[in-house]
Parts: sequence; C-alpha cells; structure tokens
Amino acid sequence: NDGNRGFTPKSAKRTLKAAMLVEGLEQGDTVHAARGDYDEGVMADLDRQDVGTRVIIPDGITLLADEGRDVTFISGANATNNVDQYGCGDGAVSCVILGRNSVLDGFTLRNGRAKTVTVEKWWDSRASGVASHSRSNNSECRDCIVTNCVCYEDTCYQTALNRCLIVGN
Repeated sequence: NDGNRGFTPKSAKRTLKAAMLVEGLEQGDTVHAARGDYDEGVMADLDRQDVGTRVIIPDGITLLADEGRDVTFISGANATNNVDQYGCGDGAVSCVILGRNSVLDGFTLRNGRAKTVTVEKWWDSRASGVASHSRSNNSECRDCIVTNCVCYEDTCYQTALNRCLIVGN
C-alpha cells in the first residue's frame, strides 16, 4: 500500500515510485525491494519532462532487490500514442534513472521503451533500460539483467555496469 510509511516490511510501499519519495530518505540509505514485478507508477524525468521512467533513484540512495534479479523485476511499458513498430512513442516508459552516487542492485530490467528510435531526436531515443545524466556522477548498476529494452542507442546510458547481463535488446 503506497499509503504506508514504508520503513518496515509490514509497512512497505507498493510501488518503487512511492518508496523513492518517502519523507526522510537521506543519502547513504538503502531502500529494500521485495520480490515481484514493479510495473506501476511513472516518474517524470526532471531533465526530460515528456519522458517517463518507472523509478528515479535519488542522489546517494541504493535500491536493493532483497531476493535478486531472478525474482525481482522493473518493467517499462510500450507507448500509448504515436506508437512505432518497436513500442516506442509518446507515453513510453523506461525502467530506471540513477541520481549521483546512487546504486541499483539485483533487478531484472525489462520492456523499457524510449520515446523514439530515430536519430533526429537522439536524447529522447536513449536509455530504455538504465541511465544517469552524467558520466561523472558515479552511479552504478550491479548484478542486474537488462532485457527486451528498445531505444536508438545506449540501452544502458552513462552508468557503470558491474556483473550485469545485457541480452535481447
């Protein structure tokens, strides 16, 4: 229930969006995610307001899948308008955007989509899986699988990948 406080397993949030917006979350904190498919909630990317993502991890926060990537999924979504043959278009949802010094650990990222797959709008065409806004922000994706994500380039954009499997994108 997203109305819960979110500080214990018994009062957990239902969506990752709600978990990232918990009041009192501070740099250095770890947010634990239970097994399941996180396929609800869309957060607006502050730099690209018209592109939605399933979860934006704030600066300095770690999002950890407690039981690992085989049973914990973050699922993007196909576009809802102006859909191309790849599922990209208006209303498409990517999987994850990482803030500075943030970590994503132990998830399968799947079915992420970009707004477009054309080179003319290159920024809207990147990062259907996991992204950060700057190579120098020290964000990290570890022990994850990225699969069936569609974009023009860089399914995993400006993010350090450690022990990750990138397959079928």
